[in-house]
Amino acid sequence: MKVDDVQYRRAKTWQIICYACNAFVGMSVYSLIGMASYSASIGYGITLQPLASSDAARILDAFTDRCCIRLRPRQHPFGKLRVLLISGYLIEAVGLLCMFNLCSSKGFGLPVFVLTYIIYIIGYTVSNMTIQTLPAIMTNDPRQRPTMVSGPLR
Repeated sequence: MKVDDVQYRRAKTWQIICYACNAFVGMSVYSLIGMASYSASIGYGITLQPLASSDAARILDAFTDRCCIRLRPRQHPFGKLRVLLISGYLIEAVGLLCMFNLCSSKGFGLPVFVLTYIIYIIGYTVSNMTIQTLPAIMTNDPRQRPTMVSGPLR
């Protein structure tokens, strides 16, 4: 679309709808991770202090944010961000599957729970940094930008 000699990039309606579905996926994962303390106490036999686990997660998140930004490809046959979004969701799914199902109630303790939580944090970081950059890449039309909702936040 061209307005006042400026060429705008516009997203199609189905692309905006698919982008909005990211919020649903993010909230689904967020509700699962809200039950991580139950999984830790019942499945792993450990007690988590909410303040300590939250501070550790923030420190880890600050570290993984800096590392994962280097993963962003400049060009890829499947698109710049599509690969990162799908791989981030898959890493999150593996971390949550291990945390709640595969490793739970098997006699593992704190190290395995922390490892599965770190896997989840890495997947969350990769997918969330991709989701937050999608609106700027999809459209630069000032009339269409307000229709793009923000992705899941922590």
